[in-house]
Amino acid sequence: MNPTAPKELTEKVTKFCRKINPTCKTSWVSVKPTSNAVPNQCYYNVRDYICEHGGAIVFGWAIWEAPDYYIEAEHHAILKTNTQYIDLTPKQDDESRILFLHDPRRSFRFKKPQWRVNIRKSISTDTNVEVWLKAQTKLDRFLLKNTRPDGRHRKTEIKHNQLGCYHLLKVEADAALLKLSIC
Repeated sequence: MNPTAPKELTEKVTKFCRKINPTCKTSWVSVKPTSNAVPNQCYYNVRDYICEHGGAIVFGWAIWEAPDYYIEAEHHAILKTNTQYIDLTPKQDDESRILFLHDPRRSFRFKKPQWRVNIRKSISTDTNVEVWLKAQTKLDRFLLKNTRPDGRHRKTEIKHNQLGCYHLLKVEADAALLKLSIC
């Protein structure tokens, strides 16, 4: 169940975006990675590009959808040139465009990085989807609490006394996903 950019801006997607940012300014943005862009490093990809070529960084959310299952918002940064918005970060599935929800209220601090947990909403009638989303969000929050900057990357360090908690959360999320896959 790999979420991708929504095929169209549906009412479900619009309602989801409004809950995150009531002004709900969305844009379809072309994905045009630079040769030195790194997957999952949007903030640094845009910053590095601006240092060399100019432009402005725009913060917001990349909107993903697993049709009939869930919608997800991932905090993201794109480039604004004089004439267009561009996503410089390569995507795992080579998507050519994303749906971007502008949200200047939630930026990224380079000097003291703080990553955000993805926001997810079930669009399924299957209650197992909601169970999995809640379990995955709990796991994500735990991992982010134990994440620190390491250069332009993130490093997650789980202390020995936290391993039990991590394993319980991981098993809970995996079991919920397995149940979803079976049912």
